[in-house]
Order: sequence, then C-alpha cells, then structure tokens
Amino acid sequence: MLGVVTVVVSGEASANFFAGLASEMALAYVSCSIGINIMCSALVCARILWASRQVKKTLGPEATHSYINAASVVVECMLPLAVTGLAYVITNGIGHPTSILFFSFYEMSAVCDFSAFGVLSFELV
Repeated sequence: MLGVVTVVVSGEASANFFAGLASEMALAYVSCSIGINIMCSALVCARILWASRQVKKTLGPEATHSYINAASVVVECMLPLAVTGLAYVITNGIGHPTSILFFSFYEMSAVCDFSAFGVLSFELV
C-alpha cells in the first residue's frame, strides 16, 4: 500500500521524489520493505538451520552441508538489498544528496536479487 501511495504522491505535476511528501512516503516504504525483507530472510534461515540440526541428529554432521549452503545463499541474496536500502534510508532521512545514488544502488540490487532468485529456483528444480 505504501508503494502505491508513493507512486501517486510522486506522480503529481509539481512533486519531487527526493523532496517533500513523496520523499517521506518513499522513506516509509523502503523502511518497511527492508524490515520485512530482513525478517523473512531471518525466519527462512532459522527454519533451514533448525532442519539442519534435526538432520544432524539423525544422519550425522556430514549431511548438514547442503542446509548450511542454502542458508548462506539466502543471506547472500538478502544482504546487498538490505545494506543499500539502509544506506538510502539514512541518507534520505538526513536530507543528504547522495540518497539518489544509494536509491539507485538499492533498485539495482533489487533487480539483481529477483533475477538471481529466478536463476537459483531454476537450478534447484
């Protein structure tokens, strides 16, 4: 919902995405997006590591390597998006002009995450 409001507010004739109400809405949207991304990634990693512990009890420590690798892939996919998003939120929150640069990095890492997820899901099937 915040994404739609951000698009509507920033799409007005006199609006500036990096100033005013549009900037505040984008800040709220990206903050929520980063928070949800980190929480979901942490929950997925916790579930994978929990399953790894269960497998370790049954099959021994040699069988857990694929679980650890899967958790590391989740962290590696989440990390660039979270770091660049946090950099954007901080710089935009203080009104620094480099927020435009970090927003560009944030969007590029979001596109790369989705394309990497597509490749990863294709390889796993």
